[in-house]
Amino acid sequence: MKIYPQERERGLQQKILASNIVTAHCPVRPLKNPKRAAEALAGYQQYKTSAAYNDLYYVDTILCTAGAPYSNTLGGFNKNDDFFPVEEVWRARATASDKQINIGHNPDQVCGHMTRSWVLTAGKSKIVPDNRAESDLPKTIHLACSAVIYRDLGSYYQDAINKLILQIEADEIAVSMECRFNEFDYALLGRVYTTLDVFFGNRYRSS
Repeated sequence: MKIYPQERERGLQQKILASNIVTAHCPVRPLKNPKRAAEALAGYQQYKTSAAYNDLYYVDTILCTAGAPYSNTLGGFNKNDDFFPVEEVWRARATASDKQINIGHNPDQVCGHMTRSWVLTAGKSKIVPDNRAESDLPKTIHLACSAVIYRDLGSYYQDAINKLILQIEADEIAVSMECRFNEFDYALLGRVYTTLDVFFGNRYRSS
C-alpha cells in the first residue's frame, strides 16, 4: 500500500494500512435459467446443472455497481462510502474469475470460487462486449459473476455451507465483495450532489 507524504504528515499511515479492503453488499441468487447461464458461462460447452454435478451449487450475483456518482441508488458510492469509477472497474473486470468465496469474510471458511465475470449495462439486461472501447462505456455498469459453492467439501464447517445454500434459496443472503489493491484515491462529493472531486495521488480531477 502506497502512503503519500500528506497522509504521513497527518498521521494517517496506520489507519490506511489497517483498512485497505473494500466491501460491498449485493443480492445473490441461484443460477437456474438455462438462457442466462448460456450467456454468463460463455466458453463452457454445456450448462452443467447442480442436479448433474451435485457436489457444486451454481449461483450468480452482482459484485459492484460503478458510475453514476451523484446517486447512491444508481451506483458509484456504496453504503460504505466507497466509490467505484467505471473505467477502474472495467479494467479490473476479469480479475474476479477464479477467486475464492468465503463465509462472512472469514478466510478460514472458504466455501467456493468464482468461475467467470462479465459487465452488464445499467438495466442489467445487456452484456457489455469485451471489445468495447473504454471511451464508449455506459455511465453506469454492473460487474457480475458466476460462481460455484461446494456442497460436499467434507470440512468441519460443512453445516455452515449447507445453511448458506438454504439462505440463498430463500433469498436471505447477499454478497459482500472484497477488493485487494496496492493504493487508493479519494472521492469527495459536493454537499448538494452537484460536484465530484477525485484525487488520484498527486493528480486531481473534478466533474
